[in-house]
Amino acid sequence: MVRHVALLGIIGVLSGCLHASNNAEGGAIGFAADEDQLFVARGAEGLERRLLTGETNAVDALAGSMDSVDDVALCGDVLFVLDGDDGYVRSARLTLSGEPTWGDPISVPVGPYTGIACALGGPLVVSGGTSETSVFDVDNATPPALSLRVQEKIERGQPDVAMVPGGELALTPTHFSSDGSFGASLVQLSDLTILDQAPLDGAGFTAGGGRPSSWPAQAVVLSSELAYVAHGGGLSELTLSSASLALARTFPVGESVTLAIEGQVAYVAVAEPPSLVSVNLTDGSVTRTETLSEPAVDVAVFSDQVQVALPSAGVLAFPL
Repeated sequence: MVRHVALLGIIGVLSGCLHASNNAEGGAIGFAADEDQLFVARGAEGLERRLLTGETNAVDALAGSMDSVDDVALCGDVLFVLDGDDGYVRSARLTLSGEPTWGDPISVPVGPYTGIACALGGPLVVSGGTSETSVFDVDNATPPALSLRVQEKIERGQPDVAMVPGGELALTPTHFSSDGSFGASLVQLSDLTILDQAPLDGAGFTAGGGRPSSWPAQAVVLSSELAYVAHGGGLSELTLSSASLALARTFPVGESVTLAIEGQVAYVAVAEPPSLVSVNLTDGSVTRTETLSEPAVDVAVFSDQVQVALPSAGVLAFPL
């Protein structure tokens, strides 16, 4: 957020994350951050907030039938959490002290793997996994009220979503209905029309994902013209416009699951062997490899460190 790249704090768009539903291992499965704080989704263990000072505290984000936090997104002073098991999304406005004022959980369709993304002053998107994709308008109240704009089944499945600057378009890794292959889709959020698609060789039911309907892929949108997707075939660079999407190149760094970007370096979680690789985006060279105990499910840049979410082991941090 600044979870994925420092630029996101300027353009105000955040991506969702790949997460395993029914996470009860007590580890970490998703991040959202700004310059001062990092929120950690911990599944059945709820939500955690980490500060630059090193202080860590639990955040009371669960209510009613909402009994897990499987993804989290942050846009300005508005925080969103997703229960990917039972299908609930909840919004909060952060006070000056950082404490959230929560709204009630809202039911939303979800599949086994689902991500959320928001735009500063714009909508919230729930990718839906193998269920419908949902777009909510967000008002300026405290707590913010969510009103459903559109909800449609757009393809066979989409485990993640990333917002394009401006909040009118989104990029979703996609399991295509037409032939069962995998790639990415550029989606218009006013009515969930698919504007264009790009196949991604090697993407699919690779290491680091689940069966039968979950597959590892995550997108990061850097600008209205450039995005990256981590997937089973490696790290792909995509070019986009208001109505087009095209694959530019793919770096074969291994069966990838998730990523964060800082400057010209992508920090990519590789599933097999479990590792975090630093990729130079100018030429695709791997400049550093850190061994992990298990495949990571999210990566963020916060406090001059690369934060890595591990479902069992929790949060690891490496210097940039």
